[in-house]
Amino acid sequence: MNVANRPTIYISHAWGGESEKLVQKIMHKFAKEGIEITLDKKDLGYRQSINAFMERLGEADAIIIVVSNKYLHSEYCMFELLQIYENKNILERIFPVVLDEVNIAKSTNRLDLVKYWENQTKELENKIRDLDSISNIEGITEDLNLYQNIRTKIAKLTSILKDINTLNIQLHTESDFDILFQAVKKRLDHHPFNQPVTPEAKVADLAANSPVASAAASSEPAVTMYTPPASPARKKKNWLWLMLPLVLIAGWFVWSYSSKNTLSNETQNSENKQDISLLNQPEQTISPAEPAANSPSNTSSEASPPAGKKQSPATEPQKNNASDPPLVNTRPPAGTTFQQMKLILDRSVRNAQVLIDNKTLNAWSASKALNIIQVELPTGTHTFRLIQGKDTCQYQQVINPNEFELTLKCQ
Repeated sequence: MNVANRPTIYISHAWGGESEKLVQKIMHKFAKEGIEITLDKKDLGYRQSINAFMERLGEADAIIIVVSNKYLHSEYCMFELLQIYENKNILERIFPVVLDEVNIAKSTNRLDLVKYWENQTKELENKIRDLDSISNIEGITEDLNLYQNIRTKIAKLTSILKDINTLNIQLHTESDFDILFQAVKKRLDHHPFNQPVTPEAKVADLAANSPVASAAASSEPAVTMYTPPASPARKKKNWLWLMLPLVLIAGWFVWSYSSKNTLSNETQNSENKQDISLLNQPEQTISPAEPAANSPSNTSSEASPPAGKKQSPATEPQKNNASDPPLVNTRPPAGTTFQQMKLILDRSVRNAQVLIDNKTLNAWSASKALNIIQVELPTGTHTFRLIQGKDTCQYQQVINPNEFELTLKCQ
C-alpha cells in the first residue's frame, strides 16, 4: 500500500501561553504511544508556504484543536478552522481541547466574537477606501475576503465547538491525555490504510502494478507474459478416506471428555458464586435522619455522627437483624419523577465505593468514567454513602428537578 495514503494528524493552536504547554504534553503522549503528529513549529520548514501548510492541515484525517481566547481572535487560526470546516466531516475529524478561559457556552459570548470580526472587517474596509488607488492590492483584498468569511461563519464554528463535550483541562492532564489519545486512535483505526488487506485487494493491486497494466496504460505495445503449463493432476490418495472414520471416533471421545469437564466446572462455579453472593449482600445502615425502628427510644446515650463525617470501624452502625427484610435493588414505583444526574467524586473519595439509599450503583443504571458517575435518580431526598477502605461517611442530599450535577465528598 502506498505510504502517501497513511492517515495524517495535525495540531492547530495559537502560539505561546498555556496552549503551548498543552501542545508539548499532547505531543509527548502521542510520541510515547508511537504516533507522530504534524506541528507547524516542527514540520513547517524555512521558506515553505504557510498557506499551503494550513490547507494541508484542513484536509487531515484528525486535527487536535487547542482552543484559547487568542485562538479565536487570530486570523491564522481562524483560517485553519475554516479550512477544516470547508473540507467536510468536521465533527468526525476534530478533537477539541478547550482552555478554561474560553467561554462560548452563552449566545452573548459568541456574539462578542461576531462583533470583534465585524469590527476587524470594517477597519480594513475603511483603510482600503482611504487609498487614492485600489489597484495592485491583491494580498490586501485576500485578507479582506478572509475577514468577511470569518465574520460570516464564526457563529456557526463556535456553536459546533460548544456542542462537543470536550471535558476540562484538569481531566485531560490527570489522565495524561489518554482520553484524547484513545479517541484519536479509534478514528485512525477506521482509516482505510489500517484496514486488513483482502486477497481480492491484493490481486487488484498486483494487477494494477503489473507490467501488462503498465504497458496498457502507455503508448507502447503490451508485453505478452509467459504462462507456465498446468501441472498434471495428481492421483487421489484413497487412504485418506480410510482414516476419516478413525478421526471422527477420536474427535467424539475428546468432545465427550471436554463436555464432562465443562459441566463439572460450571457446577463448581455456580456453587462458588452462591457462596460469594452471601458475602456481597448490601449492608443496611441507620441513616441519621431515620432512627432504627427497633431501638428502645430516640434518646440513646450514643449520638449519631454528623452527616458527611468519617466513621471509624468501631463507631459504624450495626447491621440489621436477620429478621429484617433484605435490601432489594428495585426502582421506585411508577409515576416517580426521575432526574439525569452527573455525580462528581471529590479527589478525597475518588476511589471510594458509592451507595445511594443503601443500594449499589447498579440499582440506578449508573455508568462510571474516571471520577464522573452518570446516574438517573428520582427527585427527593437521598442518602449517599461513601466507603473508602475502612472509612465510611454518609450524608443526605435533596435532588431537585433541573439539578444536573452533584459533588460527592466527605465534609
